[in-house]
Amino acid sequence: MGPLAAALWVGAAVGAGPNFTLTGTVSWSHPTPCAPALISRDAHVCGALGPVYRQCVEADDRGRIGGAVVYLEGASGKRPKPSTTLIDQLNCTFSPRVQAFAVGSRVQFINSDPVLHNVRVLDPAGNTLGNYALPVKGQRTPALAFPRAGRYEVVCEAGHGWMNAHLLVFDHPYFAVTPPGGGFQLRGVPKGSYRLIAWHPDLGRVERPVEVQGDAAISLVLSGVLGSAP
Repeated sequence: MGPLAAALWVGAAVGAGPNFTLTGTVSWSHPTPCAPALISRDAHVCGALGPVYRQCVEADDRGRIGGAVVYLEGASGKRPKPSTTLIDQLNCTFSPRVQAFAVGSRVQFINSDPVLHNVRVLDPAGNTLGNYALPVKGQRTPALAFPRAGRYEVVCEAGHGWMNAHLLVFDHPYFAVTPPGGGFQLRGVPKGSYRLIAWHPDLGRVERPVEVQGDAAISLVLSGVLGSAP
């Protein structure tokens, strides 16, 4: 399968009040089949519960996509409470593949496959934050804390090179991961100048300046290629 042209569109509106709510929908203008993984190890497990992809965009029949992160860059505000998240390794994929949370949150990984998996977490500078072997089904890593904002990558180095997850960590509350259907809301945004970002691991990133000071509407378009690095 050759490279597939892609686009990501975000529409957002600013509501009324002393603080504002950005709402919108993330969609992809060229929904296409996902890029399958080349499974060279543990084929009796990897793919047994469904297709396994090296890249994929979760789009509905109207092109609206889940698994995109929308956030304000340059924002400040009361930091949300840290959370605890569980990420599964099932069918030789990370689930969920994309997650966003506040600085100080903790993540635990579980192996739900009857094969050896590995969890290596890379910080925004590419340094290893944690590295764990999970040889037994049902085994969990210790809860790993994320001390600073940025994008962290998670990989499996046990022969499953297609497995990856992306964790975006924020020091403000103005972020969201789109669910199926692509909708998002960023609540309680104070007046000010920001950059609105939409990011997807297989489509890349789009950004647009936004001035929050009253009713307004904006739209963003991201062009990328499924099948190559964003």
